[in-house]
Amino acid sequence: MTKRDKANIKQILQDDKFNSLILLSNELLAKWGSEGCKRDSEFETLWTLAHKEGQIDGLKAFFDNLDSEASS
Repeated sequence: MTKRDKANIKQILQDDKFNSLILLSNELLAKWGSEGCKRDSEFETLWTLAHKEGQIDGLKAFFDNLDSEASS
């Protein structure tokens, strides 16, 4: 990632509009966290749970990486 890319990310993080993305992210995390995973079979239940946890972990990692990329 170039210095210019990092500067662009830093600008985005400082923009007031970025707060809207944070709000959306929090809503998605709450929605995904509250969804049930119980399905018809153990395999489907485990698959659904893994998918849900992947979504949550991926979104959190994305926002965590934005901060670290802009700071480096």
